[in-house]
Formats: sequence, structure tokens, C-alpha cells
Amino acid sequence: MPVKVRPAGPELFPVGGRLFDSGWIVVPGIVAGVAYVSGDAMGTKFLIPLGCAEGLLQAVSVIDLDSERIAFDALLFSADFTATADNAAFDLDDSQYSNFLGVWTIPGAAFVAFSDNAVATVTDYGLPVRAPLRCQLVTRGVPNYTAATDLAVRFTGTVLS
Repeated sequence: MPVKVRPAGPELFPVGGRLFDSGWIVVPGIVAGVAYVSGDAMGTKFLIPLGCAEGLLQAVSVIDLDSERIAFDALLFSADFTATADNAAFDLDDSQYSNFLGVWTIPGAAFVAFSDNAVATVTDYGLPVRAPLRCQLVTRGVPNYTAATDLAVRFTGTVLS
């Protein structure tokens, strides 16, 4: 009996479809001069504008104007959640994990450093997400940003619906 191999369709590797782009989001709530430790919430929660109902998140880009180049996680949620205060150990209430969609890690090694800033882009095949998409960052190092506007993120991917 011949084996049927189904080619990868748009649900797996979307090509040529409509794209969503959150635009640059300055991470809210970061306090200048605060010494974070690994596992701390970095800033406050924020909304990621998708411009669609559902999509595949395929890239997260970062602008680090302070050139900290510290790894962090972007925790993604499909509904509102009780955020952890900036510079406090991240601790999501157990009852809110039902809204957790996934985590996107930005490793420190992904950053390309310049004289006084750095950038990073981390890509993947796609994490299914849906609007309204919410996020909170958790540091995996010890950044100390000079200005509250030093860190910006951008989320891009393919529209599913």
C-alpha cells in the first residue's frame, strides 16, 4: 500500500500569506537604574497588537539601546492576567496558566552589539497565538537600563484568521 505524504501546508510553514507586525513596542514599566536579577519581571505586562484574530508568531526582534544584551523570556497569554510588579520575582497565579500560550526566549547570544546599543531577532516556525495577545518579560540575567525607554520589542508572523 503506497504511503501518502501530505506536503507542508500553510498551517505549518506559511509562505506568501498576510503578515502581522506589532510595530516597535517600548517595554512599559522598566525603571532606569534598577538592578534586576535573573527571574525578575522586567517591566509591566503589555498588549501586543496583532491586527488579526489568530496567527503564527514567527519572529521577535529587540532593540536594546543600552547594550545590556541580557537573555530574557517573553511570556505570552491569550487573556488578561495578574502581572508581576517590575523588578519582582515573576510569579504567575496558578489559576491563570489556562491563558498561557507559550514562551519565546531571547538568548543573550542572539544580540549583535554595536558601539552603544544592540539588536536581536529570534525566529521560529511558528507559535500559534490569538488576539488579544498579552506579554510580560522575565529577565534571565542582571540588566541595569540607563533609561526607561532602552528596551523595545517587535512581534511578527503570519495571519491565520
